[in-house]
Amino acid sequence: PFSDYPQVMCLHSVTTEPAMAVSDCVLPGIFVTSFDGAQEIVQAGDADPSDFWIFCGICGWETSTFYQEMHQEGLWHIVSADSETILEELNMLRCEEDEELAVVQNCDIDH
Repeated sequence: PFSDYPQVMCLHSVTTEPAMAVSDCVLPGIFVTSFDGAQEIVQAGDADPSDFWIFCGICGWETSTFYQEMHQEGLWHIVSADSETILEELNMLRCEEDEELAVVQNCDIDH
């Protein structure tokens, strides 16, 4: 639901029962939960904090504004991508931000 206050959303791919109990499926193999839900999953021992991608902010459009941005102004582009590709891209972004992690995970990135 829309809120005037920033929301925290955590993406993950953890499929244990405790994780599923506090998560919603976004795409096959990719789930979203609240920050509290992510903490519950970590405390249950089913994940590490690094298993989550955290997004925080406010996002919302009136239907007519979104339609105008997409169709008339060309600001949005819809693409098809599978869950594995999305998770790989998120991992690559993480590696680009943390050189030590890039070495540990043997990320194949160009600097």
